[in-house]
Amino acid sequence: MTPPTRRSSFPPTVPAQSAKERSGYSPSDKPGDALQRVSGRMTAANPGLEIRLARGTASGPTRLAAFDAALREVGAANYNLIRLSSVIPSGSVVRVSPVPLSPPGEWGDRLYVVTAEAYADVPGIQAWAGIGWIQDPELGRGLLVEHESPSHAEVRADVEASLASLRRGRGRLGDQLGEVQMVTAGVSCTDQPVCALVIAVFAVEPWPVGAKPGWSGGLPKKCR
Repeated sequence: MTPPTRRSSFPPTVPAQSAKERSGYSPSDKPGDALQRVSGRMTAANPGLEIRLARGTASGPTRLAAFDAALREVGAANYNLIRLSSVIPSGSVVRVSPVPLSPPGEWGDRLYVVTAEAYADVPGIQAWAGIGWIQDPELGRGLLVEHESPSHAEVRADVEASLASLRRGRGRLGDQLGEVQMVTAGVSCTDQPVCALVIAVFAVEPWPVGAKPGWSGGLPKKCR
């Protein structure tokens, strides 16, 4: 597992913290209560996809260790992360979780996510990460963007600029998408490398029983 190097992301809504402090969460919500695994997807109890967002910060002896600690902080460790391209499906509900997530999968299952990860390994330098989104209030479809930066202001500006461009590029469909919403996390490096993480969890899916290397017979058609 290697921490991917990604472009800068989202505006922070909380001040940068030391790695010993948790990032805050916005709006309050009980995570996991309405979640269940149905046909390999994490969904709400009613039709449509429920996307859960959480954020956290952590430190470690290396960037990789800090990333893993941040995953544990948000409750998304012990899964194989599958990165998505930031499109919110129709009928989706996006919820922000104030405490660590508890996806209903098993050790090593595939977890479909969008993540923003920021790192700092020089004392005094900050790491900011965030995810922002816009959604059609009636149809639930929308778009997510993720950015990372050592600057609070740069993260905010990048998220706003990206979503504005994505909206314009979709013409009338883009005009139907609602106001920008976002979740951010920030942390300052004190001695060890630190990671600020914001994650959007779409779905969890087990591996096919008896799968062999190079064999995709049991994978969903979309993965073949």
